[in-house]
This record gives sequence, structure tokens and C-alpha cells, in this order.
Amino acid sequence: MNISRYDSISVILGEYGRRIKTTRIALSITQDELSRKTGLSRRTISNIENGNDFSMDSLIRILQTLKLDRNLNSIVPEYDNERQRYKKKKEVPVVWGDEKWLIKQR
Repeated sequence: MNISRYDSISVILGEYGRRIKTTRIALSITQDELSRKTGLSRRTISNIENGNDFSMDSLIRILQTLKLDRNLNSIVPEYDNERQRYKKKKEVPVVWGDEKWLIKQR
């Protein structure tokens, strides 16, 4: 599923949780192992995978541990004050779970 800017927050959280769980399982990592590697509780990991609200700190820890952190710049692009718009950057391949696409970094 592609996440749209029109999706509700609960839909986006659910999709992030699904993608994290799918990646974790594909890497043969248990929730307990991910908990130890991230410093988050197993309950927090479970909550995230079930689409519950989570902090940016938790998300970044998980993305770094699962090696999904290479696209963190696209979450909040750098703002160019001189041009008062986002800087245009090249297209970047994004892989999340089983989905692959190109995004234009701004």
C-alpha cells in the first residue's frame, strides 16, 4: 500500500507498523531481539507493529536497527530559506517492505 497524504493518521500508523513487522520477520528477528537491539520494550515493539501511536525516537531506533534509515531525509526535507521552498534533489530509490519506488527528494 502506498501511503497518501490524504490517509488518516491511524491508517499511516497501521501501515508503518505492518511494514516494520514484515521487515522484522523477513530478517528473522523476534520482537524480543528487536527490543534488546533498540532498547525499547517488547510491548512498545508490539504496539508499533499493531498500528498504535509511537514516538519519533522509537521509529528512528527501529529503522536504524532494521537498516531502513537511509531515507530519513525524505521524511522532513531540508527547507531552503533563500528560495523559500524545498531544495530540489535527485530521485531516490525507496524500499520499504515489499514495495519499491522512486521519490523526488525536495
